[in-house]
Amino acid sequence: MRYAIILPVLAGLALALPRPQEMDIDAIEALPEPSILGPEPSATQQIVPYKSAAVVAAAVAAVTDASTPADPVKKRQASCALQSDG
Repeated sequence: MRYAIILPVLAGLALALPRPQEMDIDAIEALPEPSILGPEPSATQQIVPYKSAAVVAAAVAAVTDASTPADPVKKRQASCALQSDG
């Protein structure tokens, strides 16, 4: 019975052995330099423009929208109206 446990363990170890990677180094070095490399190494902060007035206006418009009922039960009943048989 021990051999039934040892055999899969040995097979797993054999598959886990490191294998050499076959990469074409010349092709990698021939690639062009990317145009966007990320932030500067000396950068300590990033300023992101944020229009809070536009966000607040969109939120107020979504909350005060009169087309949706304020009561969740009425909203659910409106979407589950009776259907005709057939």
